[in-house]
Formats: sequence, C-alpha cells, structure tokens
Amino acid sequence: MIELVSVTKTFGEKTVLAGISATFDDGAAVSLVGPSGGGKTTLLRCLNGLESFDGGAIKIAGETVQPGGERANRAAFAKLRGRVGFVFQQFNLFSHRTAIGNVIEAPVHVRGESVSSATERARQLLAKVGMEEHGHKYPHELSGGQQQRVAIARALAMKPEVLLMDEPTSALDPERVQDVVELLSGLKGEGLSLVIVTHEMHFARAISDHVCVLHSGSIVEQGAPREVLSAPKDPRTRAFLGLE
Repeated sequence: MIELVSVTKTFGEKTVLAGISATFDDGAAVSLVGPSGGGKTTLLRCLNGLESFDGGAIKIAGETVQPGGERANRAAFAKLRGRVGFVFQQFNLFSHRTAIGNVIEAPVHVRGESVSSATERARQLLAKVGMEEHGHKYPHELSGGQQQRVAIARALAMKPEVLLMDEPTSALDPERVQDVVELLSGLKGEGLSLVIVTHEMHFARAISDHVCVLHSGSIVEQGAPREVLSAPKDPRTRAFLGLE
C-alpha cells in the first residue's frame, strides 16, 4: 500500500504540493492527471526520493519517508531504490550501452549480481517487453516506443514492488498506446503496483484502477476512472476535461 499523509512541497513562495493525502492499494494502477503545473510529476518524484518534500510523510513499499531528503531518509532510500522503479518521460537510457547493457547496469553495480546472471535475466525481461531481438542495439538505433520498453525492462531488473512512470505514452504514436496498455496490464496482473503521470485520458481510462486529479498542488477529485473521467463532480475536473 502507498499512503500519502499531508505531503507539502514549496519552491520559494510557490506551493507545489498543498497537503496531499491519499491511499493506493497494492497491485493497483493509479493515474495522476490534471493540468500542467498541478504537481503531478513533483509528487511522482517525491515517491522515490528524486524530490524532497517539506511536510507530511510518504509510506511506500514498507518504508516511511519523512521531510528532509537524503540526509533524513538515507536508510529508507537505500531500501526503496531496490523496491521502487522509475521510468522517466525521456527514458534516460545510457547512450553508450546496448539495451542489455542498460538493463544489467543496476543489478550488477547496485546489487552486486554477476554479469552472466544479470545478462540472463536481462534477456528474459527484454523478451517480456517484446524486445528480445534488440538487445544488441544502442538507444539511437531504437524508436521511441522501443526505448520505452527497454526503460521498463531496466526498471524491472531491480524486481520492484512499485513502478513509477512519467508520461509513458508521450513519445508514442496513437496506435502504439494499446501496446503499452497490454504490457502494463500484464505487469499489474503479476502484482506490480503502478503510479503513472499522464495527460492521455484514453490511456488513463484503459489502465487505471484509480485516478487522482491534481490542480494547483491539491487532489481535487479521485476515484474509479469511470466516475472521475466520465462523470466528474468537481468543476475544476470538468474544466480540465473540457466538459464546461
């Protein structure tokens, strides 16, 4: 279970997260949606320590993160970074490494796995995401969708309990979005929890068990996608969805 307890974050005089509280079930796919600047990506980055926060607490993958960043949470972060994976919007693959090289990087250098063991698992993970024939290729030789799949395999290589994804469909042609839905649905079916920032409402409807609408640093509406995205009650959600 992921629990957010009155999480606050400011940049100077600007409040980015205004006391956010929410609970997400294990094995669920949660989409964070809303207008740009609402705090979605900042909240996502706070979940695994890429951003610090100023108040409240985050409970995730059996650990509790407090305000204060790395200094205050060193022990928790050491555990979380093996339990919580992150797929960046721009993928952030290592350009000088092949697909397999990207996938084995963390298991070898963080967990101390042997290269042979990590490589065998990397081949299995690349097959899982439909990239078994591209393990020898470098990022510049792959399409955006293919790089995304390698990034997902890289995140899975650490055997996470939670996978965080920032705009996973932004680099894809519309016809490829369904491929991502099927891939993530399969991972969710294996018990992986997903938290996804997205601006694509069709994608959010297809993948989500729970949707949170963020506006000006607050969750203004949340619930099942059929309720939040098809019959929203809050006027800010309705405006975001173009229903007013």
